[in-house]
Amino acid sequence: MEIFSGLLSGLRSVCGEFADTRRGPVVYSMVDVGMSAFSLFFMQSESFLDYQRQMEVGHSTSNCHTLFGIKQIPTDNHIRTLLDRVSPDALEPCFDQAIEQLRA
Repeated sequence: MEIFSGLLSGLRSVCGEFADTRRGPVVYSMVDVGMSAFSLFFMQSESFLDYQRQMEVGHSTSNCHTLFGIKQIPTDNHIRTLLDRVSPDALEPCFDQAIEQLRA
């Protein structure tokens, strides 16, 4: 679990560096947006975020909060709109970190 936590920490750090061109008040941080997108792939469920929102209402928490450290779960449209502008190259540090972990 220590390796997984380290990799998630690196991903959170990279997501925090994503360019954010929004103006005015921001509801969802780029970290939450990036981690939410990752959670979809990790959990392999197209309705994962909706289910997490339902869990949040019913149980006051969700896997998004406990496993991925997401503070506020954005909508699918927010994720697409904000991440469409991010270059895939921005994730290169995460891949480098994963490769280093594998080598170690």
